[in-house]
Amino acid sequence: SALFQLRGAIKAPDEVVVVALDQQSATQLKLHVKPRLWPRNIHARLIDQLAAAGASAIIFDLIFDTPSDIPEQDEELANAIKRAGNVLLVERLDYQDSGSLNQLDGITYQAFIQEGATQLLPIIGEAAKARAPFTLPKAERVHHYWT
Repeated sequence: SALFQLRGAIKAPDEVVVVALDQQSATQLKLHVKPRLWPRNIHARLIDQLAAAGASAIIFDLIFDTPSDIPEQDEELANAIKRAGNVLLVERLDYQDSGSLNQLDGITYQAFIQEGATQLLPIIGEAAKARAPFTLPKAERVHHYWT
């Protein structure tokens, strides 16, 4: 976005480590380009390694809301999350429009949009220390909210 480009990159504080699961990682590991589709035992091993290294918090921005093809790996990930005891997971926000349109000064607009978090796969979501919605929109645009 323009604001990020104006500000420029900022070095992470020394006590913060960002583990990026990017396309280069996927290619090198011969895995799917989308990290949420990687085998869950890879994420479990990462959590175990971060916990062993003394991470005070482990935050995933991957959404684990569907079962993996190998159910044992869901359990393996849940167990790693429980062992670490400091894992935060994000939930996807889903939007539903009201279906009704209003007009004001010749402008048609949606009456209201309801949002709610999609539940994580229970075995994984319940293992986390906390869950939180990921509120950044996919499209770069300005949103106005009234709550």
